[in-house]
Amino acid sequence: MRELDSTDRALLNLLQEGIPLTEEPYRDLGELLGGLSAQEVITRIAGLKEDGWIRRFSGFFHAAALGYHSLLCAMQVPEEHVEEMAALIRTIPGITHNYLREHELNMWFTLSCRRQEDLDQVIGRLESTGWTDRVYRFERLRQFKIHAAFDVREEGP
Repeated sequence: MRELDSTDRALLNLLQEGIPLTEEPYRDLGELLGGLSAQEVITRIAGLKEDGWIRRFSGFFHAAALGYHSLLCAMQVPEEHVEEMAALIRTIPGITHNYLREHELNMWFTLSCRRQEDLDQVIGRLESTGWTDRVYRFERLRQFKIHAAFDVREEGP
């Protein structure tokens, strides 16, 4: 992983707060960074992603406001099938935040679909693999939004 320069650090801080909703957001970010061109900003973002500093670069939408149904899901997957299940999950639209935990229910993910029937179909597909006995569904009762931003302007310990 390459070392970050001060412009990369400033860009990472700006990106955590959101991209300007303007006609030319990369140009506007470049101006905030001291006069970089839009292309320089795009190139830096691509480099930060390629180097592993940025894991995901995308918008977040309020699924329920768009008419989607969402679930937090968990399942127990034997270690010998974790990679296969993860590979399958990566192919399914609507699944995000797939991760492993040290717990009996060791694989977790979020699933959003337009229709309840689509949720049921995806979960049925996962259960039919034979790699898990059951996908547990955890419906949201209340929503908590926690703002987590990391100040990367200065090098840490």
